[in-house]
Amino acid sequence: MNISRKHLIITLAVFLVLTATLITFFVLKQKTFTIAFYNTPESVQKTIIKATEDFFLAQSKIEGKKTSSINLKTLALSTEQPINKQLTGRNKPDLLICPAGYAANQAINLAQINKAGVSMEHLSQMPPFVADSASIKDKKVFALPLLIDHYELAINRGKDGNPQLLLAGGNPQILMAFVGAIAESQFGLEAAKELILDCQEHKAQDIPLIHEIAKILANAITQGYLPQQALNMNQEELIFYIEKSSPNHVFMPLSFHRLLPFEPLKKYDSHFLPSSKQTIRALTAPVYYGIPLSGKKKEISTLEGLFAQLTSIEGQGFLSQATGLAPTHASAPTPDVQADDVRYWVAATNLPLPALSDASFSTSSELATFASDFRNLVLEYVHSNSR
Repeated sequence: MNISRKHLIITLAVFLVLTATLITFFVLKQKTFTIAFYNTPESVQKTIIKATEDFFLAQSKIEGKKTSSINLKTLALSTEQPINKQLTGRNKPDLLICPAGYAANQAINLAQINKAGVSMEHLSQMPPFVADSASIKDKKVFALPLLIDHYELAINRGKDGNPQLLLAGGNPQILMAFVGAIAESQFGLEAAKELILDCQEHKAQDIPLIHEIAKILANAITQGYLPQQALNMNQEELIFYIEKSSPNHVFMPLSFHRLLPFEPLKKYDSHFLPSSKQTIRALTAPVYYGIPLSGKKKEISTLEGLFAQLTSIEGQGFLSQATGLAPTHASAPTPDVQADDVRYWVAATNLPLPALSDASFSTSSELATFASDFRNLVLEYVHSNSR
């Protein structure tokens, strides 16, 4: 009996030690929170990461801890694969940052399936059209606007400029965003929306409006306003031409504008594409969303706190200052007039349009193929003009 009692005591002691060790492990182990980025500028990625780290550290200090108990993990998703294939499996992110468009819609569907919606209170300080661009279902937000980019027309104020329009047309993202912006400015908002659907379902050669826009660009090339090489120009070449020849007009996203040297840019004012026909306007202004993907109670609680910080006047001021993009908060400070103008234009016009390149294509290879077909169409019309 004594031997059995000893074995029982030893076994019980070992069990208690193991239990205490496991409890300590799970208590001290850092929880992992994962943010995924899809088709997002590096400046936006870095800024969101920094803001999230600061939020987790601040929360730890409130809890009396010196370091964050949450381990932040980040993922850069590939634009070569459909996004819905990258948001399932073991390493599912808790939060996705991406621009409005096809990929965002796929992620929103997943967020709704996961019941990952957050409070509508996060929309309370946004201008109406910005708040309306959020994805809402059953009084929960499944895509929260955090920053606004803009495909601008930069106009040279000086008189020494080259009387031409330039863009980095060799970049499929920028070329097709230009096509979408022309559709809105010259053919109207409804036509631009229909074009998004047509580009999802048809080849470039089979879309009448694509032919009309190809003719517009072909005529601009024939008249010498748009250099033919602009259709194949990359961003480095565009920077060179802006510095050396000061073109009168440059089409580019605000996020690219922020990468350019100040000296050649100081003579440019930012505008949206003008229209002599359309009275109801909607800017091509990609909204970068925060899309919650986890419906677990702890993750939702973390997301609610993080979104409250990111959409506050302080959080929005930090995001805008660090990226140069427009804030979604109605009163947050902006780094300069360009970001402030974008916020005002969106608030004063309509729901911001996603870039056609983001809205219609599930992979970057699909986008590149469509852009190549469009270039060929333009050149066909250029050749027919010169006959």
